Amino acid sequence: MEKVVYTDIEAPSTWRERLKLVGPGIVFAAAALGSGETIINPHNAAKFGLLVLWVPFFAVLLTKMWVTERVGRYSLATGKTFVEGIYDLAWLGKLVIVVMFLPLIVIQFFTGQGWPLGVGASIMGMFYPVGHIPVVGMRLVASLVVVCIWYFLVMREYPVVEKVILGVVLGILIPACAIADIAMLPSLKTVLSLFDIRPLFQHFAQSPKDLAYIANSLAWCGSGMVGMAAYSYWVLEKGYHRAQVKEEETRVLLADRVFPGRTRVYLLDIYGGNVVTFLAAALIMLNSVLVLHPYGLIPTGTDVMLISAQQLAIPLGQWAKYLWLIGTASTLFVTPLAYYDGAARLTGDALRLLFPSLRKYKLDQIRRVLVTVYCVGALLMIWGLSPLGPYPLKVVSSYSYIDGLPYMVLLALFSALLVQKFVPREKRGSVINLLGAAFTAVMYIWFTWAFSRFGPGFTSFLKR
Repeated sequence: MEKVVYTDIEAPSTWRERLKLVGPGIVFAAAALGSGETIINPHNAAKFGLLVLWVPFFAVLLTKMWVTERVGRYSLATGKTFVEGIYDLAWLGKLVIVVMFLPLIVIQFFTGQGWPLGVGASIMGMFYPVGHIPVVGMRLVASLVVVCIWYFLVMREYPVVEKVILGVVLGILIPACAIADIAMLPSLKTVLSLFDIRPLFQHFAQSPKDLAYIANSLAWCGSGMVGMAAYSYWVLEKGYHRAQVKEEETRVLLADRVFPGRTRVYLLDIYGGNVVTFLAAALIMLNSVLVLHPYGLIPTGTDVMLISAQQLAIPLGQWAKYLWLIGTASTLFVTPLAYYDGAARLTGDALRLLFPSLRKYKLDQIRRVLVTVYCVGALLMIWGLSPLGPYPLKVVSSYSYIDGLPYMVLLALFSALLVQKFVPREKRGSVINLLGAAFTAVMYIWFTWAFSRFGPGFTSFLKR
């Protein structure tokens, strides 16, 4: 039987010390940023204009942030992973694992090439004009990206991944988008439209076909299920639940006396990560609405990144397209670092729990094997075995439909259930988080229905 001990190591007392422990939230932000913000949102913004400015605010701060907080809080209070918590729900938990996590092995294998192809499209866009992006060049760059992902996740350690992600997200993407927005000087009314969700309940409620069309934005703006559920593992890896105490055979939890202080550090991380996600997503959405929509520039095909780059090139000059392409290439590189890692942790944990014979292996050993499998799958798909072709938008949208719609409903419901069932009342945090998770479940049931009823369907990615 597992031994449980409690530690009373105090939480950091200064902001500087607290900031040193920030990290998983930035990894989550990197999982959230990427294809949703740099591929999907510009496409939908170019088509619908001001009608979709609200998407980042709604998806990140009004819904998914609360679900991610529930996921992390469960691990903070129990020292267990999210999948372990699901497994503790007896037969229901095993059913959820089979439905929610095991299919990820297949989904990740066949659709994990979208981000590397996006990097390839960005790099090729620096040297070739619209309509002349070489597919072979895209595939070569994408293959190199996959090899780098494998190296970082299999041969290196989590802190290295965290540092790479932190530098790229804060040092390249957000500043580039902010410069372009300042240069365009949008009106106050336009800026405030970022926080106005009335179009969702007016235009899109009355036009469910349009709602189904932007379902991929709602699914992956602010991450999908994999990135959010994996936050549980990144919290444990950082050590928030046990105050940096590492024991192989013992589960070390925080004593009640120090739990509130450690919780403040955790909340700084999770809310900080979501604010970073929202800022980047909102800045890119605003750029796309102000530039791409009026000019009728809808990013698609192998030119998706080059067309999106016009949101900086038109207001700032053609030189600025390179700023966008460098930023998106960097972002789409770090996103699969987080997503491949998260998917491998979730599916590895699920396999160990469902099949006792695998428990003789450590989770990290299984994680490394699964990362290798996913990288092999990506390479095979990049070089022509995928029915989706070398089209980043099509690939990432196909992944998002499952990961960010029906799976988001399950994540919202079960993250709230785990906290209510297994976490003591005094450690559950504000009831606002519970209500936020419930609101997310309701809204994403609606979005899932709209997509399944009026969209191309969840198996559309299998069609050529």
